[in-house]
Amino acid sequence: MSVTNRGGKWHFRFQLDGKRYAETTGLAATKPNMNEALRMELRYREALLEGRRPSRRVVVREFSDAADEFLKWAEMEYRQHPNSYRRIRTSFASAKQFFGREPVSLVNEGRIEKYKTWRMQQHKVRDITLRHDLHAISTFFRYAIDRKSVV
Repeated sequence: MSVTNRGGKWHFRFQLDGKRYAETTGLAATKPNMNEALRMELRYREALLEGRRPSRRVVVREFSDAADEFLKWAEMEYRQHPNSYRRIRTSFASAKQFFGREPVSLVNEGRIEKYKTWRMQQHKVRDITLRHDLHAISTFFRYAIDRKSVV
């Protein structure tokens, strides 16, 4: 078992049946956390041996909090294209209002369809505005999936 400090967090790496596995524990690299990191590595290895896929702990995030984090990233990401950032920020004003404190993990195709209906009926937006809103939400979910931090 090999638990190492990488960037101030405990990580583990091992080989099983000729395949290498590596994960972060997410725990700060301190002595008190070392035993928990070793236990996490052991549980991961046991899950593989039993034929299960090791599961990560799901962190429930409210849409409004995740959206704020995304908008901070978008401001930096689109600094060369400030109008694109402003369009995303504008679209997210309505998305934050609609989804509010709902967990991001519960926003599915059905909820997106309800959002579209709500935008068209309540706000009487044009089709192009709705497309911009949907593009902003799509960008948000790509951001979240890439970072495994929101969803």
